[in-house]
Amino acid sequence: MPQQWRFIPDTLADSSAGPEKQAIQRMLLSTLRRIIATELTDKQRQALVAVRIHGMPLEEVARRMGTNRNALYKLLHDARQRLKKRMMAEGLSPQDVLAAFGS
Repeated sequence: MPQQWRFIPDTLADSSAGPEKQAIQRMLLSTLRRIIATELTDKQRQALVAVRIHGMPLEEVARRMGTNRNALYKLLHDARQRLKKRMMAEGLSPQDVLAAFGS
């Protein structure tokens, strides 16, 4: 997979889980990658990946993106809404995703 498509690291999948749970996790990660790639704007994708996946501080992301904290909050809110809407359209609830990665 090309580096630019690695918004969600494969390492999020639990290698200690059973084969069935690992398969579900891989499927969900693949679906989330596709949704992030196709449904979000470049700015939404950049902000979401930096903050939620890579754990960068909001102030640093805002600085790098040339924006302010309030605008970044709005950008992240809109990105999360788009993700949730698309996931629900594909039959995936946030609870489904959390359950697949929970204990």
